[in-house]
Amino acid sequence: MTDLPPEVFGRWIHSHEEDTAGTTVYRRSTHPFPPSRGRRGFEIHPDGTFVRHAIAAADGSTAVRGRWTTGGPARIQMTFPDGVGTPETVEVISVDREVLKLRKWSPP
Repeated sequence: MTDLPPEVFGRWIHSHEEDTAGTTVYRRSTHPFPPSRGRRGFEIHPDGTFVRHAIAAADGSTAVRGRWTTGGPARIQMTFPDGVGTPETVEVISVDREVLKLRKWSPP
């Protein structure tokens, strides 16, 4: 079902401290993050399921379930049930066992 590297699968948390102008950085949920007022993240599974973790009230999180497909080499397209989440496409810049770097993808 996928041409994505196997390291991309699992739960990722946004490491906003490491973002750059064009890159969004995520680390594994086991990473020792510094204190923050909530962090967003996601889970991506080989079976095509996707869970977006958004920041909720009281700095907790809320889960939105959806699906993912590949949109070309290193591209992940995420879709959600009507009215629940906004479809999005990202490009995997790099990934290893601990760090995932993404860029929002816009068609040329």
